[in-house]
Amino acid sequence: MKRFCLLAIRLLCCSHIFAAEPYKVYCPLIGEYAEFNESLINLKVDYGQEKHRKNYLVDSEGRALSFPTMISALNYMSKRGWSLDKTDVHYLVNITDKKEIDKRIVVWIPVKEVCSDEEITEGFQTRLMFEKGNN
Repeated sequence: MKRFCLLAIRLLCCSHIFAAEPYKVYCPLIGEYAEFNESLINLKVDYGQEKHRKNYLVDSEGRALSFPTMISALNYMSKRGWSLDKTDVHYLVNITDKKEIDKRIVVWIPVKEVCSDEEITEGFQTRLMFEKGNN
C-alpha cells in the first residue's frame, strides 16, 4: 500500500511538471452599427484565423447569430469563458461606406486563458468553420 501511494504521488508530481501553462488569448468582437439605427447590424470575430472572410458567429445549423447590442454579444462570449477586464481595450471608429452611409464600428477585445490553441474557439463557431466542418 505504501508503494502504491508513493507511486501515485510521483505520478501526480510528474503530470504537474508536464502540464501546459495557461496563457492569454484575445478575440476582438467587431460590431457594426448603422448611424440611422442604433441596433447592431453586423458582428465579426477575430480569433487569429488565417482567413477573415465569413468570420461571423453561427449556430449549430450554420445560421448567423443575431445580437441586438455589443453587450449581448459579450454575454454570449462570456458564457464561453471570455471576459473583459480593466486592462482590455475597446475603441470606436466612425466610417462612411461607398453608399455614403455613416457607420459606427465598435471593437471590444475580450481575453481568455487557455492551455492550447485548440481551446480558443471552444464553444463557438464561425461560418467558415462551419463550412470546413461540413465538407
